[in-house]
Amino acid sequence: MPDGLPQPWAYGKKERFWQLVKNKFYPVSVSSFKSPGNQSLMWVSGAAMAIRREIFEETGGFDEKFFMYFEDKDLCYRVKELEYKIVINNEIKVIHFGGKSLKENKERKKLYYKSQNYYWRKHYSLGSFILMLFIRWPYKFYNLHMKINQNLICF
Repeated sequence: MPDGLPQPWAYGKKERFWQLVKNKFYPVSVSSFKSPGNQSLMWVSGAAMAIRREIFEETGGFDEKFFMYFEDKDLCYRVKELEYKIVINNEIKVIHFGGKSLKENKERKKLYYKSQNYYWRKHYSLGSFILMLFIRWPYKFYNLHMKINQNLICF
């Protein structure tokens, strides 16, 4: 992040359905994102990802069905399937100015949900995917249809 603090959601373990729901209602604070140490990670953000060319080619590279969002998680998922480790080098520092690809929040959210749907359908059971859609629906509806422009004061 520009202020030097760890970026939320820069890495993580395997996404579980209930974690997805919990994160929507009880957001994780930036202070809880500390160095993962030697933890086994499932994914790292593509904002500062480095991968050996041979491994990238062995996975088939990025899935072009992702326009943006979740392409890094998908690549990491396939790296883990090949039994490679995903680690963070704490000696390297990168500042990521997130959210700059698209100015309009509504369009960004639409792309995010589309990619999330594709990712979940690709890597999880049909039942988990449908349950995720059902539970996420009120939150998605609020974000895409009910939220007033963030530049306005809401009462």
